[in-house]
Amino acid sequence: MSNLDDLITTAHKLRAPGGCPWDAEQTHESLLTYLIEETHELIDAVQSKDPKAIKEELGDVLYNVIFPVAVLLMLPGFLVRMIRRGKYRHKFGQRFGIYSTGVREKIAGTGRVWVHAVSVGEVNIALKLIQALRDGDPALTFILSTTTSTGFKLAASRKSPWLEPIYNPLDFLPVARRAVQTIRPRALILVEAEVWPNVVCETRRLGAKAILVNA
Repeated sequence: MSNLDDLITTAHKLRAPGGCPWDAEQTHESLLTYLIEETHELIDAVQSKDPKAIKEELGDVLYNVIFPVAVLLMLPGFLVRMIRRGKYRHKFGQRFGIYSTGVREKIAGTGRVWVHAVSVGEVNIALKLIQALRDGDPALTFILSTTTSTGFKLAASRKSPWLEPIYNPLDFLPVARRAVQTIRPRALILVEAEVWPNVVCETRRLGAKAILVNA
């Protein structure tokens, strides 16, 4: 039970005063801002009578209502997997768009290309793509995000001044916005079918390209 006790202790620390900065900032009212924003965009689309825009904006509203609920439902299973794999506290804050000072200095507003891959297989593809892009333009620098601990381990083994590995943030709108606003990528490259709508939308809001590649 020691791993479970450690996890509970970590959760308490994140929720306690002085814990997770993002969590501490949130209230019911602060989260309303994002729902109101998405609803206004849906209303504008309806008033424009553009069927394509209506579908897109309605999808955004439903996604941002359903996704947080789905995360809560999946949370018990997610915690069990974290306990079994161990090292569940390793860079845990990155999943909420919270980065250490050292990591922030490397990724914040540095114009890096953000490449996202799910796990080991996709990370291998991403690393080959990154190397090919570097061969074409040695000035390029990259962030490689991954979802799983095994994928992160592989990405971290290739860490360099021009390649910084991170955990992908949850695609909950406030978290996705926080991460994208911090990184401000030159471009976002998604490997295979790993498409996170809020991360993509927030990237495009900044005027950066979002690209899907498939091996």
